Amino acid sequence: AARNIRDFGGAGEVVIPRVDYFGVLLGVEVTETDDSSNTSVALRYFTPEQYMNFLKAIETAESSASTTITTTDVISVKLSVLVRADRPLTGETGASDFIIFGEKRGLSSDTSSAFIRKVYESNIMLRNSRAIKESSISGI
Repeated sequence: AARNIRDFGGAGEVVIPRVDYFGVLLGVEVTETDDSSNTSVALRYFTPEQYMNFLKAIETAESSASTTITTTDVISVKLSVLVRADRPLTGETGASDFIIFGEKRGLSSDTSSAFIRKVYESNIMLRNSRAIKESSISGI
């Protein structure tokens, strides 16, 4: 299956050219309070798919055992982009392994390593994420 997307059928716009990888992680504040009022708080990062599965697992667990209350607020978003140069190197190859979200990852076998590539990462804190709880918004 071809992974190169071109032209977008006239319905898109290239925002960042020459991106070989784009990733998103959701920073979630997981707070658990049990029936003894013991509270634990942890910041965990999930892909969007992992986050949705995590919410389903919590919903299932809490429906069977009402002794634990868990809140899972998204408080940050981590973005990672692997961008390549516009011209290939002459006579040499660039790196083929990169650190993305703290893990070493390699280029796929069908991707040329004849380019210089750079990883850009940013962690965006959602400052108002603690001010409004979804359950407190009426009409949704």
